[in-house]
Amino acid sequence: MMMIDGFLHMPSPPGSKILRTTVRLEDVTLSDAPSETIAQQEATVVQDSGVGKFHLEVDERRLISINRYILTASAEVDHPSASGRWRYGVTQAYPWPSEPPVRLQLRPLYLIGGVDEQR
Repeated sequence: MMMIDGFLHMPSPPGSKILRTTVRLEDVTLSDAPSETIAQQEATVVQDSGVGKFHLEVDERRLISINRYILTASAEVDHPSASGRWRYGVTQAYPWPSEPPVRLQLRPLYLIGGVDEQR
């Protein structure tokens, strides 16, 4: 197994609660097909600072030297002041391999469910 180490940066408003954060290594070689997840791991982000570390374990036998890979991350964040749960994610490609440590920036993408939908 090999490890990919890095940091997550996810600014979120005061009072929000980060529910789940996931980091993935994806094979994006076939541009006209869905990406294939090679490795995935839950990560922890410190609530107040919006910064977290990840250590993604990758089975080297699943890697093909001529393929293209990217690192992605997503999170679910409960925003009481914004009336619901939001999906955060990366908005740019983070090619891999890259120089360590990797730094992934997550941004709010869309509302998953408003207060009325969660009842």
